[in-house]
Amino acid sequence: MIYVIIGISLIFGSLGFILTKDNAQYYLAGYNTMPKEQREQVDIEAYLRMFKKAHIILGLSTLMLGIVTLLWFGDRVAALFISVYPLLFYGYFHFKTYPLFKQKK
Repeated sequence: MIYVIIGISLIFGSLGFILTKDNAQYYLAGYNTMPKEQREQVDIEAYLRMFKKAHIILGLSTLMLGIVTLLWFGDRVAALFISVYPLLFYGYFHFKTYPLFKQKK
């Protein structure tokens, strides 16, 4: 289970470095389906700064909290943590970044 925690943490942390302004129009869900006029109205630089910071925090916190959960509570609770924690984190991240995707008038 420790290898799963490390692997998932590395995946989350590396996402912050993989997504850039150049490839966001291909990989960023929602942004890639917008027409070009709408994409120009989105502050993608601010979003990507938040995205990078959030994924580094997600990767490090998943690693630390996952190991602590594994050591204190065992495999089952650690598996539950690895399943639920990213969902809660992404819900919060979506709530915080939603204003960046509102249409400018």
